[in-house]
Amino acid sequence: MRFSIISNFRIDSEERLSRMKDSFSSFNQASIDKWIINARGPLADEALQFLRDNVGERLVEYRIETDFGWFHDTRLMLDAIETDYVLYWIEDQICLCGPDFLNEVVSEMKILNVDYMGYSWFGLGSYIAEFCGLFQKSLNCISVVEYDMQAHKSRIKNSAKLIGIKAAIISLPGIFSKTLFAQLVQDRKFFLRRWPKETPFDFERLWNDTSVLPLKYGVPKFEIFCTIDDDNQVPGSSLVSRGLYTERQSREDLLEVRESAYKKDSLPWLRHMLRRNALAQKVNRFMIRVSYHF
Repeated sequence: MRFSIISNFRIDSEERLSRMKDSFSSFNQASIDKWIINARGPLADEALQFLRDNVGERLVEYRIETDFGWFHDTRLMLDAIETDYVLYWIEDQICLCGPDFLNEVVSEMKILNVDYMGYSWFGLGSYIAEFCGLFQKSLNCISVVEYDMQAHKSRIKNSAKLIGIKAAIISLPGIFSKTLFAQLVQDRKFFLRRWPKETPFDFERLWNDTSVLPLKYGVPKFEIFCTIDDDNQVPGSSLVSRGLYTERQSREDLLEVRESAYKKDSLPWLRHMLRRNALAQKVNRFMIRVSYHF
């Protein structure tokens, strides 16, 4: 069964471009119908040219970066999705299972009528353990959970013990039914946003964002993708930590490049105050949160 790739990513350094190419090469031979890609940032044109050269007519490309933010711009891409399932591509994730198993994962999601499955943050196996006792049905590659409030309470209790935090319900690196993905992108329920509007992080549903439940929730039986350098809550779990990927540039340096692009959210005088004044920090955070543009 064919599926779509979608991403609205920012390519802002040569290292991030190189990681995008490495990620692409790890799974591009899967049964992908279209690559629906919006590229932003100073190296967006180079990223799109690489994709043109490698996927040809299957690329549906965008160069959108409006003042309205990630949600608005991603909604403009939804009409291009024609498959039942869509994988949101994160450019710093490497597929470890290979294209054949990735195809089988999506096929099993269709058989089990799964709404969502996270493909990353495997946590050296701790992700599976979060769902201990909750599986209803299993096939070769995935299991399915009827993920309602009761299951969620059990899962976050497990995650708090295993990784020290209450796990998110939906993370961005996931495979989604077309219906659920469109619903999440168009959902305007967050009046106060938690992240800069240029970022996709408010797409994710944290442990207390339970209005999205119930879901048919897929859980992989093996590691599908792995982040290059983010251990998240499980030390030693990233590819760099495991010695499986060369660290050409540190995570801290890459984050500094990215964060500098969002400092425009604060006026220069306010940024100066932020370094000295806790109240000003709170005011700035509040003003950023209420400045959603739809």
